[in-house]
Amino acid sequence: MIQRRDTKGSAVDRRRLREIFWRVMESREFRVLYEHGKPFRHFRERLSLQAGTWVSKNTEEWVDERLAWAKLHPAVALQ
Repeated sequence: MIQRRDTKGSAVDRRRLREIFWRVMESREFRVLYEHGKPFRHFRERLSLQAGTWVSKNTEEWVDERLAWAKLHPAVALQ
């Protein structure tokens, strides 16, 4: 007979993890990183693993602008 392991952890562990999670979510650093990541998340959402995304000239220009910005601002997300 296979014994099932408790994968939820103890109530104390879950409470501590929840406290850490919310401390990070409420931090200024997380908000800054979240805002910087928005353009890339929007682009990812547009991809459906089909070439149709690249048909639009606007999408190509949009990507080129972001790549140019990233070259001028290396490691911005690490600040």
